[in-house]
Amino acid sequence: MQMFQQTDELLTAIQYVMLGKLPMNLINPTTLQNILRNVSLQLPAGFDLILGTKTENIHLYYEIVKVTAVANVHGIKLIINVPLKTASQLFTLYKLSVLPTRISNNFVQHLIDFPYFAIDISQREYLLFTEADYHRCEAGKITICPANMAI
Repeated sequence: MQMFQQTDELLTAIQYVMLGKLPMNLINPTTLQNILRNVSLQLPAGFDLILGTKTENIHLYYEIVKVTAVANVHGIKLIINVPLKTASQLFTLYKLSVLPTRISNNFVQHLIDFPYFAIDISQREYLLFTEADYHRCEAGKITICPANMAI
């Protein structure tokens, strides 16, 4: 009975991996934290893990990492795609709200081409996002956008 239960849990975890998600029962938080610490020690200068390796942030990696399984007759390997950051790639994203403006006795509302605005920490560089650009981002507790736009 225990073997059937463990096999069922493994199949469920593999199905979750096939969706690109990292299941917590496959790699527990302590093991993931150790993996991330080892990865962070090997990163080139100027790069860092998007959330660091603090214990209180490890659960967020289960939401933002992408996982791919590669298998052969000898076993299954997981490839975990972890977002990295540099100081020049960290932006705060805002959604612009256009309020009606009174002109004479009428109200008008302006139409904008870029409803999203991202600005870096130094407030010197910015990005303008359309709705289509924003939908390519993965929104969650941390919004991750593809690095395919000129700053």
